[in-house]
Amino acid sequence: MRHAAPVQSRFVSVFVALLLVPSALAAAGPQSAVKSLLGSTVDNSRMADNYFAEGPTRIASPIAAAAHHVVATVVVPVDGPDAEDGIAFWVFPTAADAQAALGAAGAVVPGIHSKAVGRVPGVAGRTVLLAGATSSANLLYESVTNTVTVAAAVSGTVVVIGYVRATDGSSHSKPAVAFLKAGLAYSSAALPSSR
Repeated sequence: MRHAAPVQSRFVSVFVALLLVPSALAAAGPQSAVKSLLGSTVDNSRMADNYFAEGPTRIASPIAAAAHHVVATVVVPVDGPDAEDGIAFWVFPTAADAQAALGAAGAVVPGIHSKAVGRVPGVAGRTVLLAGATSSANLLYESVTNTVTVAAAVSGTVVVIGYVRATDGSSHSKPAVAFLKAGLAYSSAALPSSR
């Protein structure tokens, strides 16, 4: 009977190891994708005219993405004439999670609720083009209409999002689509397995 405890303890150790190893391996995939995205740069020649990509940074994920098990959000701010431009990458543990989160891509710009207005022209696969607007007062108490245009697509386990928030009250689908295409090229180069 003395040997029963060590055998039982080895069995428990092996069982626990079998439970932990797959989850550790699964977590390594998305984390390495985040690391690759943070270690790369966007090719500015793929950007719309008068727009220039900055370096990538990791930010807190929106609640809408967290509901679909997002691992991380990486953003590449874009310098341009609009109030806010950028490319965002929502990294998920599985392609199914990324597919499920695609419709929530409008949450990338907080405070403006957007709705789907169609597919993204010129981009293959599952895509969505979103638009929204809200009015507020600036510091001079003048009414300002903020519009947001979001173009999003799924690339493997990543939702790639090009977005424009502008204060001129008009849609900016052309630069948003250009940002999406630049983001897809960027993620393809940084994450060869996402092709």
